[in-house]
Amino acid sequence: MGDSTSDSIGGDAVLPAQGLHGLFTISMLMFASTDGAEIVRLCASSFPALGSLRAVAAYLNGPDGLVPVDVGNDSSAGLAERVSQTGVEGGPISLDGWAWGWVMPLLSLSGCRGYLTMAGPAEPQKYEYFLLDILIRQAGAALENAALHQDLARYSASLRAMNQERGAATEQLRTAVDDLERRARVHETLAQVSATPDLTAALVEALGDLTGLDGAVEDAFGNVEHRSAPKGRGQYEPMSGPDRDEVARAAMARAGRAVRVKGRLVALARPGHETLGAVVLLDPERAAGEYEAFVLERAAGILGTDLLRRRSVIELELRLRRQLVDELISGSADADNAAVRAAATGHDLTCPHRAVVVHWSGLPDEELLTKSVERVTAKLGLEALIARRDGNVVLLVAGELSGEVFYDRICGELHSVTGSIGIGGVATTPRLLPKSFEEALHALEIRTTSRTRHGATSFEELGIYRILATGQSGGEVNAYVNEWLGPLLDYDAKHHAVLVETLAEYLDNGGNYDLTAKALLIHRSTLRYRLRRIREMTGIDLTDVESRLNLHIATRAWRIFDGT
Repeated sequence: MGDSTSDSIGGDAVLPAQGLHGLFTISMLMFASTDGAEIVRLCASSFPALGSLRAVAAYLNGPDGLVPVDVGNDSSAGLAERVSQTGVEGGPISLDGWAWGWVMPLLSLSGCRGYLTMAGPAEPQKYEYFLLDILIRQAGAALENAALHQDLARYSASLRAMNQERGAATEQLRTAVDDLERRARVHETLAQVSATPDLTAALVEALGDLTGLDGAVEDAFGNVEHRSAPKGRGQYEPMSGPDRDEVARAAMARAGRAVRVKGRLVALARPGHETLGAVVLLDPERAAGEYEAFVLERAAGILGTDLLRRRSVIELELRLRRQLVDELISGSADADNAAVRAAATGHDLTCPHRAVVVHWSGLPDEELLTKSVERVTAKLGLEALIARRDGNVVLLVAGELSGEVFYDRICGELHSVTGSIGIGGVATTPRLLPKSFEEALHALEIRTTSRTRHGATSFEELGIYRILATGQSGGEVNAYVNEWLGPLLDYDAKHHAVLVETLAEYLDNGGNYDLTAKALLIHRSTLRYRLRRIREMTGIDLTDVESRLNLHIATRAWRIFDGT
């Protein structure tokens, strides 16, 4: 089935909204149940909504092996041994009457909770893989949640039995009751935290309330996302790389239990095979015991589930945005529908936009450019839809954009100046975005074929070259420039002179001697001498209207390709 969610969906697939809505509904129902078999049946019942798949058999891990769960198909007989052989990774399975079959393990923080065997008339589409992957992860988390409820129920039952004992058992019962009440409070408090929008901050605050110790949440790279220690109590030092490696090895050896390292107790947020973050209690006095470890482990479980949910939402939003960009620049998107879809991702498409194409050479990974562009866009406060296309990064940017500033910021992010940026004209409506995109490509092509190929060029800056230049006319333009400026170019190259630049400035200033001399920082007599040399070398009358037009166009093209 594949290990990466982002690889599970092809670039051309469009995720069905009804599948996502049903997925979230089933997820809520599964988390509301405390019956493992019911959770598995709910999960299996949602398969038809995801596509052509059907659940043909299901099992939960029991003390004596796999226990069948009725999912509406009498196909479990004889499958248990074959299913168990797939292990915690799952895998393909052949099923009579079906062209395709697969075994999916139901994984949770505590390990494999069971298996779902699915089948279909053909291998599912890629977006079905994506939705199925989220569904299975949610089912595993729901089974973990149900196990917590069942643990609590078992604790309650055990305490009721202990309450009936006499004598020496009374003190033991009181201690157990206190422990149960504390654990029940932990469960209640963390359940409230899981419904809080700012979960990270709420989780750290809850750790302090429940344990009396300072806490922190770190991301997968050791960066501190939030800490509870107030100002004035010293600088919190995140775990070093070796410390994180030590915690990871110890946590795996202890089946995900909390680990003590250098004055702190650490539990990893690891909802699958990947560590997404860590929850930390600062305990230099080694006061934390089993209760604190219990709180920490439950907090890590909630954090892992939330981080996994957030990652799924972000990946889905990025894919929707990239699909929308492709449709907008190709002209295949319905304008009204596109505005609604953009609004669903938090972007206002009704205001004017520009298409921007960013190209960079010499990078080891295309994703590096995309991430850098996303960071720069966020730092500059730009509202933009971003996608990759043909090795470039394409942006649809709302409002004004300084190409020079944008280019410099990306250079700083990548520590590289080997890039080129083309900026299209303003599109006042989504229907004009394909035109702005073509203009951006046009500006990028001219920039990359010029002498100063690295930098940013907007379509408005091209001037007359917007009309003359296309992707196939570069040779014709060069010939045109040589026809009108050839003798001057040869003279300048041989004598390190600036006759072409003088002519260009003279024509740009409408033949005004004073303005031209001032712009070139030379005397009027020097200007007259240079213009006389130009007339002598080219044999062209600078007072002739048609000749002046051709010379002006030629100098403009020269500046774009070879000038400064």
